[in-house]
Amino acid sequence: MILLSVAIDRITKIIVMKHMTLGQSIPSGNHFISLYYTRNTGIAFSLFDDTAGARWALAGIQAVLVVIIIVIMVVILMRETRVLTSVAFALMLGGGIGNLIDRIAYGSVTDFVSVGSFPVFNFADSCLTVGCAVLIVYLLFFSQPDNRGTAGTTDEPGNPGGSSSA
Repeated sequence: MILLSVAIDRITKIIVMKHMTLGQSIPSGNHFISLYYTRNTGIAFSLFDDTAGARWALAGIQAVLVVIIIVIMVVILMRETRVLTSVAFALMLGGGIGNLIDRIAYGSVTDFVSVGSFPVFNFADSCLTVGCAVLIVYLLFFSQPDNRGTAGTTDEPGNPGGSSSA
């Protein structure tokens, strides 16, 4: 899933870069969704765009975040092997790697999907967003609390603290 996410992201960005000119827009029939080729030198939603030295600082931050996602993924997947968590982490990692490749190679990220007044985004951004949403849904509705190491619990009813009074 990680490699598939990165591959789709790379292919779509290469198609846009080869067949569109920077700033070009190709509207759909309803004009709500369009292709709009832009370069994002900032972070999400173009924050810190055109900040001096941002290319390497943002690439470094993004690389650290990818490593953090890997570490968290390994820790959680060692505890439980749920399909939802695997999919969520694979999407987040694939999206992070896809945008990191752009940032290192070009100093910016290729964005091209425009929906209404929402900021322009790409496939990797979608993977990150969907992966985060899946993980949040899993954690809120499907994960079980970890009760290991809880002091003063026992399986015996009426005996809080586990000591016997014989």
